[in-house]
Amino acid sequence: MMPVGGSLLRVLLVEDSEDDALLTVRELRRGGYQVSYRRVEDAPSMQAALQEPWDLVLADYTLPQFSALAALALLQSLRLDLPFIVISGTIGEEQAVAAMKMGAHDYLMKGKLARLVPAVERELRDAAERQRRRRAEAALRQREQRFRALIENASDLILMVDETDILRYVSPSLERLLGYAPQVWLGGSLQPWLHPEEGSLWQAVVHQALQQPDQSFPLELRLKHQQGHWLTFEAIAKRFQEPKSPAGIPGAAYEPTDLDGIVLNARDISIRQRFEQERRRRKEMELALQRQKELSDLKLRFFSMASHEFRTPLSTILLSAQVLESSDPNWLDEKKARNLRRIQSATQSLTQMLTDILTIARAEAEQLEAHPISLDLAQFVAQLVEELNPESDHRLQLQVQPHHIPACLDPKLLRSVISNLLSNAIKYSPQGGPIQVNLTQEGDAVTLMVQDQGIGIPPEDQEHLFDLFHRARNVGKIEGTGLGLAVVKKCLEQMGGHIRIASQPGQGTTVWVRIPLSNGSPALPNSA
Repeated sequence: MMPVGGSLLRVLLVEDSEDDALLTVRELRRGGYQVSYRRVEDAPSMQAALQEPWDLVLADYTLPQFSALAALALLQSLRLDLPFIVISGTIGEEQAVAAMKMGAHDYLMKGKLARLVPAVERELRDAAERQRRRRAEAALRQREQRFRALIENASDLILMVDETDILRYVSPSLERLLGYAPQVWLGGSLQPWLHPEEGSLWQAVVHQALQQPDQSFPLELRLKHQQGHWLTFEAIAKRFQEPKSPAGIPGAAYEPTDLDGIVLNARDISIRQRFEQERRRRKEMELALQRQKELSDLKLRFFSMASHEFRTPLSTILLSAQVLESSDPNWLDEKKARNLRRIQSATQSLTQMLTDILTIARAEAEQLEAHPISLDLAQFVAQLVEELNPESDHRLQLQVQPHHIPACLDPKLLRSVISNLLSNAIKYSPQGGPIQVNLTQEGDAVTLMVQDQGIGIPPEDQEHLFDLFHRARNVGKIEGTGLGLAVVKKCLEQMGGHIRIASQPGQGTTVWVRIPLSNGSPALPNSA
């Protein structure tokens, strides 16, 4: 998409040629950017320039006193995360690969700058996404530090049990942590408050602590809250023996006090556990998204290859059928003509299916891009309707208001949207049935309405209208792939448009498509 409102783009050019720098800037401005730039030729001037804020760096591969690789190393040494694109007239494949391995984000040839603006837009989006991730990770670290500080500064739960596992001391923090008054636990065993799976663990720790008074024993215990749920505590158990008191006579025996047993210092880590679980869940989601993107890229490569391989023989079949159809009329009888039309129709359907699948694959791989040009939308729609009218047994009735609608849109995406909607209306309408097509300009957007009197869509299928390969249960033997509306939706998303559908079985279907004439995403009117 074109930059919104002529976005300001701050560019640092590592370039020794003023003419080449001006060509690069001109290409960016043609792409819709307001460009502010500085040209540098060596490391000191680049380092000085990097004291200012920049949006990206464009570097020639080889300069008399500098190079793109040296510029990239300098950028990385300053820990600046800026999109770095190599632009060269002499760079070879091995040099380009080396630059990408060092951290360059893309490379372009000076004589082929058509890809410059899309590459810049992509890298700016990626840089913004990296910055967003860093902010999110910093926020997560801050949250973790706050949680840790809360846990460490909170009053721990301190318990003491004697050799028979009777609680002799319970700290007041019990009521805040678990909801019980200390008196409820005092004089009884700890076992009733422990999770059943950890009773034997606690007994083993008590036995070991009594036998090894100099050792500390870390463990995790789940304790039952007064409300019935379980909290996990990180604890340390250790034998505690208070100094014995003398009997009053020098040399007499010392008597043990009541404070003699196992001390358990426990800290509630339930919040930290939930935080760790959430972090693991987010990490798993990121990995899943990454795997999904890799799969989408793989699918796109496969479908692109398959589409290329299939189109050549399909074109040959279509051309051959057309040649035979226009051959000697003495040879061409009605039966042969009918079969030739079937061949052409099947070939065109298969070609359209390949186009639709490739469009979906590009959209899923986030490589479906809009390349808008200036056009008269009213004339564009009228031409499509005129193309379909001779091939159809239906009456396509077009109304346009006003008669000329200047727009700046991608004609390929636009054709995919309109042709799929019209083809669906023709396919699912009774033979000879009228199809109404209205195109209306409303401010900075247009609304295209396609209305048929066909079989309609059952309510239970309407929530799946944009699912891939989904077809309504009432289509019977009508041919189709279930890709048309999915393609329409993907193309509209790329153009900032929206779609709304109203349909009832046996009463036809009405589709409204709203597309902005310029950048923006106006909302659809509410359903009647």
